[in-house]
Amino acid sequence: MNTRMLTNDLVQKYGKGVLLDVGAGYGRYREMIAPHVEKYFSSDGFDTRADFIEDSAHLTHADESFDTVLCNQALEHVTEPDQTIREMYRVLKKGGYAIATVPFLFPEHKDPTDFRRYTRDGLAQAFTRQGFSVVECKGYGNLWTVLSEFVRMGTRNPYKPKRNMFVRKGGHLLSKFFQFLESGSKDQVSETSIFYPNVYIVAHK
Repeated sequence: MNTRMLTNDLVQKYGKGVLLDVGAGYGRYREMIAPHVEKYFSSDGFDTRADFIEDSAHLTHADESFDTVLCNQALEHVTEPDQTIREMYRVLKKGGYAIATVPFLFPEHKDPTDFRRYTRDGLAQAFTRQGFSVVECKGYGNLWTVLSEFVRMGTRNPYKPKRNMFVRKGGHLLSKFFQFLESGSKDQVSETSIFYPNVYIVAHK
């Protein structure tokens, strides 16, 4: 279970109306998400290809401007996560849903910074503290996914200079082997597993 697949499922289930993708970069999920909502807008503080170039802690939109707010793998990178979640709440219409994913057991990945990790309880608390009610909050992936990601990032880390070709190829094969083991597992989304690389939340305003 990867973030793209999960996001597609969650947007189909909870997404509606006008959606704001916070910390989206250039909007890599645009083509996947757009068919399921009325309008899709990307927001980012660094990527000039985003629809809105803005600080996630100080969004430029009026209160209750969006029907759905998405934030994928970004809260670990921002300096003020509580303020970012508060802004997500502010710009979301009453009755709307916020969807977010963050890493837990995942290697450091500076883009350009990397400050924190969240457990399920930690992410749920971060959202309820800003006024949201939690609809779902679960870990996704399992031990095999964790091992796959650590091997992949350790040998083919896109944020660091390229490794030796043989190290990269060996790491790629080992990572694929762990992914194969993951694909045969049933516990890919869980509220109880202690080994999960990422966690997601669906929160309601």
